[in-house]
Amino acid sequence: MEQLLEAEKNREGGAYSSSTECFGLARVGYENQKIVSGPMSSFLTLEMGPPLHSFVICAEKLHHIEELMYKYFLKGGE
Repeated sequence: MEQLLEAEKNREGGAYSSSTECFGLARVGYENQKIVSGPMSSFLTLEMGPPLHSFVICAEKLHHIEELMYKYFLKGGE
């Protein structure tokens, strides 16, 4: 996450920032899966556990179903 934020800061492309909404996913489909949403900055200190991991950077405007899922997983729902 540090590398992504640093690269965007250096490029000044405006693609995302520390407040951009994101999803982190680990071991989806397994008993110990983890799905978390939050601003990009929250992933700097978040421990997702063992791999495999996926990371989704959301668009500026979310579809209403995406907004519902973002809010649901904001507290680290499984």
